Amino acid sequence: MKRLLNSLSAVQKAILVLSLMFALLALAAPPMVSADDCLADPLNAADCMRTPGYVQTITIIFSGLPAVAAIIPNLVGGSRPPVPAGPKDTTPDQPDEQPTINYVVQVSSQSVTVTPEQSGALAIKAWKSVDGAPWTPAPEVRIGLSISPDALDLRISPRTGTGQMQVSLTADEMAVAGKRTLTITGMAPAARTSAQVQVDVQTSPYQLQISQEEFDIAVGETVELTVQALKRNESGIWEEEPDTRIRPWLPTEKDYFDWSPPPPYTRGANELYGHVVMRITAINAEKDTELCYLSFTAIYPDRTEINRRVEITLKAADYEVIFL
Repeated sequence: MKRLLNSLSAVQKAILVLSLMFALLALAAPPMVSADDCLADPLNAADCMRTPGYVQTITIIFSGLPAVAAIIPNLVGGSRPPVPAGPKDTTPDQPDEQPTINYVVQVSSQSVTVTPEQSGALAIKAWKSVDGAPWTPAPEVRIGLSISPDALDLRISPRTGTGQMQVSLTADEMAVAGKRTLTITGMAPAARTSAQVQVDVQTSPYQLQISQEEFDIAVGETVELTVQALKRNESGIWEEEPDTRIRPWLPTEKDYFDWSPPPPYTRGANELYGHVVMRITAINAEKDTELCYLSFTAIYPDRTEINRRVEITLKAADYEVIFL
């Protein structure tokens, strides 16, 4: 090695030293960063801040619609104050700050109560403010809803949308009572958040179940109708309540039908309890089509009453009897 160095001239030695210094500097210097690093590695926050575009934030608030003017500015700081006029800035140009888009998903309520008789409703709307500008609707925000536990006895419609949604929650007659969690997710182009709404499903422990709520019957036809008085036990399972009295209320056109078991349905006569199977036969009709109503009242041992109605469309026979 010494012989090699001694054989070099002073100029060659200087070039060798400079080459070694340049190689060491190249190894110690940080790697170059391109503007596309945020897209290639979105988890690298520093690179994302260097990538041209917008900084995005998104949150969810609960308030009545459309009272957004007084709520959202206080939430995220509102618009920036105006900059007073002054002497022209003669300092060298500085890199522009990255604009900020604040998104807000507004939900009309943080809790909703649903019964089989009364559906629940939620209004959802997305807003945005670009770099402190006034708030405007944000149709680009995607909104998704999910319920836990998710069961068929509670229907949510729609479950997805963009910008603005009117959501209805409907409980079946056989729905299980209790509280459930509805998660609302808001997704801006580069931000995401979620919040939860409490859904309280309230149902009666009693249920009068009828096999058909409406049916058509023509003269000469027979329809079988099953009526059950149910009660939900402590485990949430519906069971037949045999001590419940079931009282049918026949339509004013009762003489057009043959009823089995036959009326009257009074104490000491054909009193009906718990589980009833009625056979209804149409025997006469004065009109081509006539609407009749058959009602039932279930009277439980604790004197709770539940009423249900069946709609019957009575039709004349589609044939004619000719006597010879």
